[in-house]
Amino acid sequence: MIWNSQLLSFAGYEQSNGEILGDPANVELTNAIIELGWTPPRFRSQWDLLPIVTMAEGEEPVITELPKDAFPLVHIRHPKHPELETLGLRWVPAPALSRLGFSIGGVQYTATPFIGWFMDAEIGVRNLADSFRYNALPQVAKAIGLVDGDVDDLPDYERLAVLSRAQLELNYATYWSFAQAGVRMSDSLGAAEQFAQFDDEHLMNNGFRLPSDPYWLAPPQGSIIPSGTAAPKPLICRHAQDPVKAWRRERQSRSTRAHHPSNTKLNILIPVPSISLTRPVTPVSPFGTASTSFLPVPPPSQISRPATPLTPLSPRGPGRRIYIGFCSSGNVAIKLCKRLCAQLQHACDVNPKLGSVVVPCTLNALPISMVEPDDVLVIVASTTGRGEVPQNGKAFADALARNPKAIACRYAIFANGSLEYPDTYNQAAMDIEELLSRGDAQRLIGMREADTGAENPPWSVLGQFFDQVLAALQKSSPEEVEGDAGDVQRTARPVRPFDTRPWFQAKVIGQPVLGTAADGMKRVTLDLGDREYPTMGSVWILPPNSRNKVSRVLEALGVRADERLGLPGEPTVGDFLQRFADLEHPFKSTEWAERLSLSRLETLAKTAIEDVVHQIPSDWRQSVTLDDLCSAMPTTQPREYSIASDGLQTKRKEGNTMDLLVQHHSNGRFSDRYLDCFETLGAVTCKIRPSSHLQDIAENQDKPMIIFTTGSGMAPVRGLLQNRLQRLRSSDDESAKGPAISLFAGFKASDESLVREAVQEADEAGIFDVLKLTGSNKEKRRAQDAMLDKGVREKLAKSIEEGALVFACARPRAVDDFLKNLGQVLGRDAREALGDRFVADVYQPAT
Repeated sequence: MIWNSQLLSFAGYEQSNGEILGDPANVELTNAIIELGWTPPRFRSQWDLLPIVTMAEGEEPVITELPKDAFPLVHIRHPKHPELETLGLRWVPAPALSRLGFSIGGVQYTATPFIGWFMDAEIGVRNLADSFRYNALPQVAKAIGLVDGDVDDLPDYERLAVLSRAQLELNYATYWSFAQAGVRMSDSLGAAEQFAQFDDEHLMNNGFRLPSDPYWLAPPQGSIIPSGTAAPKPLICRHAQDPVKAWRRERQSRSTRAHHPSNTKLNILIPVPSISLTRPVTPVSPFGTASTSFLPVPPPSQISRPATPLTPLSPRGPGRRIYIGFCSSGNVAIKLCKRLCAQLQHACDVNPKLGSVVVPCTLNALPISMVEPDDVLVIVASTTGRGEVPQNGKAFADALARNPKAIACRYAIFANGSLEYPDTYNQAAMDIEELLSRGDAQRLIGMREADTGAENPPWSVLGQFFDQVLAALQKSSPEEVEGDAGDVQRTARPVRPFDTRPWFQAKVIGQPVLGTAADGMKRVTLDLGDREYPTMGSVWILPPNSRNKVSRVLEALGVRADERLGLPGEPTVGDFLQRFADLEHPFKSTEWAERLSLSRLETLAKTAIEDVVHQIPSDWRQSVTLDDLCSAMPTTQPREYSIASDGLQTKRKEGNTMDLLVQHHSNGRFSDRYLDCFETLGAVTCKIRPSSHLQDIAENQDKPMIIFTTGSGMAPVRGLLQNRLQRLRSSDDESAKGPAISLFAGFKASDESLVREAVQEADEAGIFDVLKLTGSNKEKRRAQDAMLDKGVREKLAKSIEEGALVFACARPRAVDDFLKNLGQVLGRDAREALGDRFVADVYQPAT
């Protein structure tokens, strides 16, 4: 058995005046270890590490001193309040729990310590802040200037505000300090939300929750952080006896037997850096008979599998069920589902005829086989990536695609999206609706679309959605659903108008700059007028249709080019066809044409628009509006390019420009066909997009950076270097160039001149500590291989220790190889070691 509840813990000394020096939680343990024979340091402090005490049956306890430098403490500092450091707060680097048992197949191990990593609130809210522990909040409040006098003299409402603010700052300082020290730590909000969702999905998929202790998973900020699990505490092996009390009882019982001299106590100093802990060869009770249970096992009646209505094992009750499913890569959809569930549950409690509400789950976890025709399915769908269904709804969508008749109930969809991404706005919700409409499922109400760019979370729109769902449920009892099912029309996938307002036109300036090969990478410069753009941002480009092609379409339709459309932005029809419409693909919907006398309607959905418009009758405008016709046209797929310049450097009085690095792709709509004759085709249509995931990299001024890039992935790096050089030029301080950058770049030999141009000025300014440029070569040596060169790997390891940010912009396989080599440098998994300090911009070629 191990006396210490944690291997790394601080002593607590009871003073003559009754106050505690150190950790009050360890006063009893400290007294017992001193009684055993340990001698505390001559000058006692709040941060004295206790030795480890172990004991086995029939043996005296063993004291094991920990070397002072084996486990460096993390000193708690605050980046904005340096005065906090004067308090001398610190904590151990990791929690190593040691007073728990472990049972494997009935074999019980009584000394099984394990180590993990801290959550911020464990230290910043509990260990340092609790009034019965270090009670540091009053000192923190004074140190950072929240209060001048005694916190206890304040009125209660003001004292609460001051202590809450102090707790917030201490928690922030704790996380920041661990990050600066390179010690892993989780933030409680993110970790709890992730685990809560993971545990819920595990329950829905497997019928039981994970074996976890809610005490450790529920952070102490109350209701603002979700509890990891609401399940009863699982069976965790704990000692049936307190080891210190067991030792004292055993010592007293031995007093009548042979006397053991006091010098039989063992004090062992373990050499740095390894510590060896020995466990008993066979499991034994502490000091009782072999049959005595050391690790208590509850009776079988107390072990139950959590029941859930979403498993096939659960019985089907009478009446209609209301299922709530969501798909999302974030947390907003989960919040919306919880509120919907509460509102629907209240309505069903008031009127049981409405049905019974099933606990919300991911769409993947939805028990499709249990959903019956008289049930109702309410879906909250977010969109991820470039319009894809999120991962936790993909299996559901795939199942519907394979068997559209898998679900035959009524459904209502709440689309949770943002108009900041108009091209993929609520695309996942519309895809799910299209899949449902192919089978026997029928709409309960029309799809409701929310814009989180206007309100996040969209509570007001959700309230309207709930009112509509409730009204529909009240109108149709389960009996009525069957009677009027045939009157419900199958609705087509909604068509939303394309918003042209965020887009602008830009002309190519001069001729693209080439490398040594015509089919290699090009540097293209666009004229932006007075527009600005962010460092390391990206731009979406729509290559235009030729004027001849647009003229043929206008002539076939009998439409004037200057007629205005009612679409957002009110473009002319000629402008829409040239800049936005993809005339090389078929119409994306044909419902608008059902009112026309077309013999082969399906041709509109299979033939390119430029080739099929002549089949539309000349009197089509008597039945179809111009807006409906244009809305049915697909828009050109944007080509996304990283910006290869910095707006601060390119900005001039006469306007601004933007550079791109464009890889040539044969017959590529922008990289080949447009750039080959851009003078004739005219301006491209653009939309600037900030890259929020690269913001920390772009704004970094105090941490070293390690960058890996291949091909046109040099573009954002070129912009970053220009930004660093511009800051250096605008300041007389040499430190303005910031911490060093280690750059590893791979490229085709034909692109070498463009790559060297991108880094030359930064290299001359001394911005790099490592610069490795690797062109294609016969030896097949790659850019990432240079990381393992002698002298280089040591610099990289040092940079990581100093908190370096790591950025990779390359194809997926190259990024994986880069991380593999970086893992060799670090001696561990690179992603795990870096955490949020690693950012990848993985790309596929834009054409």
